[in-house]
Amino acid sequence: MKIVIIGAGAMGMGVASKLARENNNLKIHVFQEHNYISLGACGIPYFIGNDFRNKTLLNARTTKDFNNEKLYQSKIKFHLNHIVKNINPEKNEITYHNKKNNHRKKIKYQSLVIATGAKPNIFPPFNQKTQPKNLFNVMTKEDAINIKKMIKNAQKIAIIGGSFIGLEMAETCLKLKKDVTIIEIKDRLMANVFDSEFSQLIYDEITGKNLNNQKPTKRKPEKHAEVLFNTAVEKLNLKDQFIVSLKTNKGKIIDCDLVLLATGFLPNTEFLSKNNIKFAKNKAIVINQYGQVLFDKPKNNLDNYDNIFSGGDCATIFNQTNQTINYLPLATSANKIARIIAHNIINQNNKTSWPGTLGSSVVRIKNLEIARTGIKDDTWTKEKINSVFVKSNDIPSYFKTSKAIYLKLSYDKTTYQLLGAQMAGYNKAVLRIDALATAIWNKMDVRDLQNLDLVYAPPFATTSDIIHIAARKIK
Repeated sequence: MKIVIIGAGAMGMGVASKLARENNNLKIHVFQEHNYISLGACGIPYFIGNDFRNKTLLNARTTKDFNNEKLYQSKIKFHLNHIVKNINPEKNEITYHNKKNNHRKKIKYQSLVIATGAKPNIFPPFNQKTQPKNLFNVMTKEDAINIKKMIKNAQKIAIIGGSFIGLEMAETCLKLKKDVTIIEIKDRLMANVFDSEFSQLIYDEITGKNLNNQKPTKRKPEKHAEVLFNTAVEKLNLKDQFIVSLKTNKGKIIDCDLVLLATGFLPNTEFLSKNNIKFAKNKAIVINQYGQVLFDKPKNNLDNYDNIFSGGDCATIFNQTNQTINYLPLATSANKIARIIAHNIINQNNKTSWPGTLGSSVVRIKNLEIARTGIKDDTWTKEKINSVFVKSNDIPSYFKTSKAIYLKLSYDKTTYQLLGAQMAGYNKAVLRIDALATAIWNKMDVRDLQNLDLVYAPPFATTSDIIHIAARKIK
């Protein structure tokens, strides 16, 4: 049985690994545009910030790792530096292009997995014919290596976009004692992910506003970022193919030595535009509960070809909380759907369905940790949802290390079912979000949270945890 997988990221290699482990009668062909596999792109900001220095650690595994393990030997064939140009579902074949010798070939398959991930969202004026030498996305291994090399001699850094990658890179640059300007087109940070209360906490942390009420210390002052809201870049001022300054829509000139684009992702699906595949508005592949690709009126009048699957950052995902189809490019979801797709390829008469996601995520911004799971309170109408927002301490206040912790719970007005949670705090306190994700997954009544038997000892928590406090406020 010949399996073709397009893409060797978390999703593609997750499918390949599970298939190879569980079936000895497979020949798996993995096509990858780059000369490496299994890139851990989430680690890029921390590589640049010297949390680790060995660039090989950016890859969770290499082709050598697979070739050296008996379990995978002869089952997986890697086609590195290859681009798949198109697929032909009627003929069960793909056409691919070898970047090194420009040759084009075709290969047949019994099952196809599309795991092409996402690409950077690049728009004017950044989509230059010749890319400026100090303009980078933060997505590939090459980006990581080039940014790390250039950032040594850069002092003024402009970051376009104030969401996950933008803020993680801001933290990295501030740690490296750089001058940072974040340019955000919306009126607050991480507006798509968190409610306004948490956007304010993020802003206060990254700009140093939260230090106003703290006692002065003898330590050298930390670097903080400048944040420009409702701002877009209109023009790049170049000299010798380097950006020397940016002109904004408000007429402001921002001097810079390095520009980092963190403006979100688009599904990498352009090569599928002629295949009648069902796409979401952002061109993400729409899949069913088994990970199978859906088609718009295919020639055989079926909704899908049973042998074509997709998942990860190039596809939609089912949101368990509000029963909607979403685009949530998260590595955790990609790993889970990969296992389900691999199972369904092998067990076509005993398929496993995907139960959905809660969109659980966490990020650190300087010292502030912030996490969420489930829906925000602006996802549904105010007629359907209520929320409560509380502030407490992570551990008893008599500890010098005691810090503020914040929690917002969103719940159904009628049934009181817990639907979402957002947290912010310090000292790993936001890992409480995992307990709340479990509660949402199991459709708990939000009022029952006050009776949870959560652990207590002074170094770890307070007798009434913030989860208890929030639940008690709900009448």
